[in-house]
Parts: sequence; C-alpha cells; structure tokens
Amino acid sequence: NASGVGYLSTAYLLGYAPMQLWVGALTDRFGSRLILISSLFFCVLGSFIFAVTSDIYIATVGRVVIGLGSAFAFVAVLRLASIWLEKKYFSFFVGLATALAMIGAMLGDIEMSRLVAHAGWRHVIYLSAYMGCLLIPLFICFVHEKDSGLSDSQNRSRGILVSLRAVWLKKQLWFCGLIGCSLFLSLSVFADIWGISFIEVRLHTSVITASHINTSVYLGWLVGAPLFGWLSEYLQSRRLMLIWGALLSAFTFLFALFMPIYNIHVFSFLMFLFGFFASVEILCFALARDQVAIEYTASALGFVNFLIMLGGMILLAAVSKCLDMFFDGVTAQGLRVYSEHSYVMALIIIPVLLIVGACLAYFVEDGVSDE
Repeated sequence: NASGVGYLSTAYLLGYAPMQLWVGALTDRFGSRLILISSLFFCVLGSFIFAVTSDIYIATVGRVVIGLGSAFAFVAVLRLASIWLEKKYFSFFVGLATALAMIGAMLGDIEMSRLVAHAGWRHVIYLSAYMGCLLIPLFICFVHEKDSGLSDSQNRSRGILVSLRAVWLKKQLWFCGLIGCSLFLSLSVFADIWGISFIEVRLHTSVITASHINTSVYLGWLVGAPLFGWLSEYLQSRRLMLIWGALLSAFTFLFALFMPIYNIHVFSFLMFLFGFFASVEILCFALARDQVAIEYTASALGFVNFLIMLGGMILLAAVSKCLDMFFDGVTAQGLRVYSEHSYVMALIIIPVLLIVGACLAYFVEDGVSDE
C-alpha cells in the first residue's frame, strides 16, 4: 500500500536528513575530497544490501545506508565550488549542479523504468552499485582540495559543535531552509515518489507515458536552476525571485490538480512550469552562503539542506498516510486503489506550503546578515 512505499522511501531520508546536521561541519573540518570518496563507498554498500535481500527490514537498512552516503554529496560539492570559484559564480554553480542532478533523475524516470520492466529492479540496483564502484577510483584521482585560507590546525581545532552553534543561531538560515523545503516538495514528494502514479490516474494513461510526463518536472528544474542562479547575480535580488517562484509554482500545481486538462502535451507543459518555478529553491543555498564566513560554508549549507530534507521526510509520510485515508477500494490481489480524488486530497498540501514559503520569503534578507 501507499504507506509501505512511503516507508521504504522514508528510510532513505532517515539516513539522509539527520546527517545534514553533521555533514556540513564534518566537511568543513575534513575537506570535500575525503568526504566525497566516503560518500560513494556508502552509496555502493547500501545498494548492494538493498539488491541482495527480499526482507523488508534488511532492505530498509540498505536504504538508510544509501541515505547516509548521499547525505554528503551535495554539500561537499558546493563547498568545493565555494573555495575554487569566485563568489559571484556560486549561485550559477548551484544551479548547474542541480541541473546535472535533474539529468540523473530524468534518466532514472525513463531509462530505469524500461530497464526494470525488462530486467527487473534487482538487476538495475546492481548496475547502479557497479557504476559507483567505477566512480570511486575516478574521484581518488581527480577530486582535489584548494587552500581555503585556513590552516589544518585551525580547521581541526574548531569543534564540530562550534560550527553547528554558529549556524543554528542564524535566523536567516532557518528562513532559507523552510522556504527551500516548500519548493523542494515538487521533487521530494511529487516527482520522486507520487508523480507517476498521480499522472497515470489523472490522465488515464500508462505508467510509461506517465513517467515521461513526470520527467517534465525534472526538465523544468534542469532549465530553471542555472537560469535562476545566473539571474539572481544579474538582478541582485534573490528575495523577490523566491517570492514569485514559490507563488507561480503553487498556482501552476493548483491548475494541474483542479482544471479538467487531459491533453498529454498541455499537462506536460504544466509539469514543466511547476518544476521550472520551483527550481528557484537553489537560491536558498546562495543566500545561506552569503550569511556566514567561509570557514562555516559547508555547515550553513548542510543546515539548510537538513531543514529541506527533514520537511520532505515529514511531508512524504503525511501524504502517504493521507492517501491511505482516502483510498478507493481494494484489488483482487489485496492492493489498495487510489483515485484522482485520493491524490488531490493528499497532494493539496504542496501548493498550500508553497504559498507559506512565499510568505516566509518576504522576511529574507538579500546579502550578508549582520546578526
């Protein structure tokens, strides 16, 4: 049932979200190179655990381990960007890194769906693990640090708890995390988990067609993330872009939920706009970067990502429970059936929280805070 799918999906976030509290401080202290290589190792290990078992509890352990490994990736990459690139290019790089992630998600939706249909999910997970094994030596050879201006003794003498305290007390970082959470629901709850099922029921189409339409959300992020990163530096106003991005994303999704649109191409365009406007979320990381000194960069980014993923974990469980409250019967095999009404009742929380996020963005300060 929906709760079972949500349970396995949440297991990943159980490994991912809590680690975001420590990932930033650990990355600031030990550097991106070591952290990224370790991250890959845990992703590979978790994938093998998940692939070999038929027991849901062992599968859950595998998902948690994958989450632990994945937890380090984004923050460590952004830290590398912050020390290798000039500050004015940081927003664009966040968008570019996000765009590359969307390419992976799109390939996952389309190509992995086909692979699963032909070879089974277990072989696909094995393939992912083997690809991770190939990446580890590449990272060892080609990923390097650059002197950030702090000596090793300074880096290591600064305690992890000191770094955490420095970012926890920044109210602007709380705003960034909560706004980012509302915008990221377009992926963490919708496109990643329930988008394909909803579209399949909403348009009365096949799962393959639904997966292609769902990919439009990722395509929107792919186009929007680097564009908004560049525009934010050009216009010098991230606050207004966050407000309008959240509002337009909310209204687009409400249109998709309630308007009688059954044309595949029109609905795909709506999904594209939904992801495009939501991709303004990447500016939350640029704002977080502006709020702290360079030695606390990863700690600030990790804290913001923690709030984003924690919110996604909570909302994913809530949407799954809501679906089970409004299910529309049971098949002969004992599987619950979810109607269009079931999905609308569960997914309405996304535009509501996007509007809340737009309201919070009103209190965001462009530039470095004096707190």
